[in-house]
Amino acid sequence: MARPVEIFKNYCARPSDYWTKAFGRQPAKLERCLADNGAIYHLTADEVLDRVWAAAETRSAVGRPPPIYLSGLGGSGSHWLADMLAEHPDVSIAGEVYLPEKIQKALNSIPNREAGTIVDALHLLHAWPADQRCFENSMVNNAADIAALDGHRRPDSEAAVVHQHRDPRDQVLSVTFRKKEYRTQSGRGASDLDCLTSRARRNANELAEYQTLEAQADFDIGYEFATENAAQILRDI
Repeated sequence: MARPVEIFKNYCARPSDYWTKAFGRQPAKLERCLADNGAIYHLTADEVLDRVWAAAETRSAVGRPPPIYLSGLGGSGSHWLADMLAEHPDVSIAGEVYLPEKIQKALNSIPNREAGTIVDALHLLHAWPADQRCFENSMVNNAADIAALDGHRRPDSEAAVVHQHRDPRDQVLSVTFRKKEYRTQSGRGASDLDCLTSRARRNANELAEYQTLEAQADFDIGYEFATENAAQILRDI
């Protein structure tokens, strides 16, 4: 069985081997983070990974701050909420960090502490280009992956998990017309109606899947409520 550091480095070295073409944004984003860290800090790719892994191991040994997961339906305000949370000096944004199935299976096969170190290292790798404070901070991951909720808590039992949602009409319109990459999920050349219908059906399926999970999120936040009560929500999280 591969050691945790090998699982981390092998994935970061060849992320496209872990994702299908339909999820091409994910390996491209990881490769960009690796390149950005190297350019900013004048390090080789191997040096970046060594630096990040050493930091993750240190954080694991001393008790890293628990991460915050902003999950739910895309287009429900997770980036907005993450930006506000990151105004706190002890919070940094990792962004949308998704894990491919192969990595998820690897995490499930090793002890929780080691799995948590791998996840934390991936968070740090994504956050470091924009925020040098990240090595000391709680990490915010705002990947809209409802089904992964159970997996978030296994390596980090103290993680705060937020389930976000929004008026489904506004949410579907937002992801269909505001985020071009989402349209490709409905097929190239799909009409507006096809895209809207596909997104609505996908949302219904994801919500139904979330409702079957044994463990629910710590916070259930509607976008409309958040716009009127942001200060209270930030304090609670």
